Amino acid sequence: KLAHISEFRHIFRVATEFYTLFFTFFALCSMLGVLFSPYFYCFLLLMVCHKSPLLGNIVTAITVNGKQLLLTAFLGMVMVYFFSVVGFLYFSDHFPGDESGTTHCDTLIECFFFAFGKGVRGGGGIGDELRANEWSSETFFLRETYDTMFFVIIAVIVMNIVFALIVDTFAEQRDERKKIEEDMKTTCFVCGIDAATFDREGEGFLPHTKGPHNMWQYLYFMHHLRRKDVTEFTGQESYVYTKMKSQDLSFF
Repeated sequence: KLAHISEFRHIFRVATEFYTLFFTFFALCSMLGVLFSPYFYCFLLLMVCHKSPLLGNIVTAITVNGKQLLLTAFLGMVMVYFFSVVGFLYFSDHFPGDESGTTHCDTLIECFFFAFGKGVRGGGGIGDELRANEWSSETFFLRETYDTMFFVIIAVIVMNIVFALIVDTFAEQRDERKKIEEDMKTTCFVCGIDAATFDREGEGFLPHTKGPHNMWQYLYFMHHLRRKDVTEFTGQESYVYTKMKSQDLSFF
């Protein structure tokens, strides 16, 4: 029973991996294109994100912090809803409308969709989309406060939080790639000793990585064990093969 549970978990983990879902989506679009409409083939253009490492990094920068971005977007929607309630209660007649006198804020849901659609996309917030604020109006200062707070909270703070999350992810990926490249050039893959130590106390970093700790020789040895009959293993080969099966790299 435990073996079946472990196998089910492994299958579920593989089925929910990004690349499994990615190519399943492409296969589904291909079938829909054959069976229903060729317009489904347009989604196959997203394959370029898989083929191009640069575009792949851009997609990763957006998806790796997907939870934070979604929560930030939800917070933005909540704040827009608060402003929609205030606009519905106090400034419904300031919203634009048609010739019949019907405005885009006759109901709260209309106010919300107008504020979310026009106010978030607008460069100056909701104030650019509403009717001009008259100095003689009794709600002049309240309306100015409303426009300014919408611009500061939604257009500046919330939107810049989203941009900052994406930019920070790009910076983290760049630093991580730089760290990996530096580690590959200055640290032995097998023993983890840095190049400066070998140059100071040994024969040098390059002779060490090309000689006793040549990583390609380790790879050839592991491939040799996969091809060799288990009954012909030596003691050391049996030890390394057992570690390989358990995905334990301590034999390095």
